[in-house]
Amino acid sequence: MTSDTEQFSRVEPIGTLGGYELLEILSRSIVTTVYRGWQPSLNRPVLIKQLHPQLAAEKDIRARFEREARVIAKVHQDNIVNIYDFSASPEAVFLVLEWVEGYNLSQIFKRGGNLPAPIASLILLEILKGLEVAHNYEVIHRDIKPENILVSKDGRIKISDFGLALFKDSPSITQQGMVIGTPSFMAPETITGGLVDARTDLFALGASFYELLTGERIFSGNTFSESLHLVLNKQPDKPSSKIREIPPEIDKLVMRMLEKDSRRRFSNAADVTKQMHSILATYNWPDNPQLIKDYIADPAGFRLPKPVRSPLRKSKRFVIWGVVLLLVTAVAIIFHNYYQRFGTGINAIVADSTTTVKQDTTSQSIVNDSLKEITSKPDQPVTPTPVKPRDSINQATKNNNKAPDSGKSEKNVATIPVTPKPLPKVKPEKQVVPVPQPPVAANGFLRISSTPWAVVECNGIRETLPINHSLELPSGEQTLVFSNPKFPRIVKRVNVVPSETTKIHINLWSEVGAIRIGSILPWADIYIEGVKVASTPIADPIPVKPGDVTVKLVNPKYPPHQIQLHLEPNESSPRIQWDFENPTP
Repeated sequence: MTSDTEQFSRVEPIGTLGGYELLEILSRSIVTTVYRGWQPSLNRPVLIKQLHPQLAAEKDIRARFEREARVIAKVHQDNIVNIYDFSASPEAVFLVLEWVEGYNLSQIFKRGGNLPAPIASLILLEILKGLEVAHNYEVIHRDIKPENILVSKDGRIKISDFGLALFKDSPSITQQGMVIGTPSFMAPETITGGLVDARTDLFALGASFYELLTGERIFSGNTFSESLHLVLNKQPDKPSSKIREIPPEIDKLVMRMLEKDSRRRFSNAADVTKQMHSILATYNWPDNPQLIKDYIADPAGFRLPKPVRSPLRKSKRFVIWGVVLLLVTAVAIIFHNYYQRFGTGINAIVADSTTTVKQDTTSQSIVNDSLKEITSKPDQPVTPTPVKPRDSINQATKNNNKAPDSGKSEKNVATIPVTPKPLPKVKPEKQVVPVPQPPVAANGFLRISSTPWAVVECNGIRETLPINHSLELPSGEQTLVFSNPKFPRIVKRVNVVPSETTKIHINLWSEVGAIRIGSILPWADIYIEGVKVASTPIADPIPVKPGDVTVKLVNPKYPPHQIQLHLEPNESSPRIQWDFENPTP
């Protein structure tokens, strides 16, 4: 295998800049061009960020560029990109930064969808390490977002792009009332002109963490102003309302980071870190950044390792069971001693009760014999017989137990007839005849995927695609609803087969029409069916519902231009072009 260094060194450069080779243009904005570069003197890859030559004379822009170099040089930490060089000559102004072979978080999300909560939590902890050091140097990043968080292939997390950073004693390079940052991740105080401090970065980090967990950019609007309005007014739903597996403790942490009032947020990165470690311990999630590398290598096939119980946990279990065993033993000893002390008396009481019952039975027999004798001699007067004491009854009982003497019988003993009480009538129980139930159909499974990503809803289940598991659903016809902020809602009906897995893949583009926008001069806001959807220039097609579509191009300096189209599913319009200054039919 060839190393990254060998791959870099073999690429033919497209140019040079201050002793560095320019190998490839990675991105270009209205302010800078970013190159993948090579430093021959140290034989290593680098990232080169060059200010456009025509802007080098602009004091504000140049000062912002120099600010980024000073901030990165001041704050050195493993989770912040390193700066190697800075050059500000009349010919060129550029930064030379550490090259991170990997992706940014936005690219990772596009590759594999929302991240498992344990992996997103580990990434959050790594970002917090870098922010904590930056904040200790009184540096506020002011542009934390997934695009500015880099993840190397070996799982290292790096915070990049300190071009908007604010630090103590730094001169202001923004005008009063100017809004700085990316609108979807701006804290409310940056919009309203409030105090900007460490809590401002924590708000942006909370919005980024929310996106990693759910796949949703919560404050994303169609325009800059719409995004700012959402930041100030929208109350986001809990992450668990999007992904059911997210625990309530994560909900609580994220919602606190996203508080509109900065006083109600965490005060610093260390507090968030402490809370996050507590959540990892509660759910026994592995606190191992190495797992980030494993996830980056294969998001679809990644599985969390089974938690291993620590020796401390095992010892606690043995202690608990030992205490229980001692308690059981103590109870057994107490019961044994009690029985030894009082057991004879109890047996005696039971024996005496048995004897009394037998004596009462003997007495009743004597009474019955006497009654017979009196009945057989009606003319003989009855002489009351005194009641014998218990000793006499006992003696009679003994005599009774002997063989009877012929011709001898007990006389003059009064008897009392005893009538046995009738037994209570018991109603026969009614027999319950079970009612036969119809057989319950087994559930089936759907394996769902989409291009591009989408949120799918079905039978009360809501998942953000792509997912690595099947959905278990009742058999029969089910309705799937797919949604993506850039597309109309798409409804599909599928048949779920009992005990079987059915694969469903949907290409959102094949279900909609696509409007392609070409050159619009000088520029225009684009309205679809009366709703503003974008502003030119725009490179991506605009998805619309199939059927008749009204497109209007609006520039306040010119009369609007309207186009009527009819699009079928998976059909693209001809590229729309218009010049407001030289309109042609």
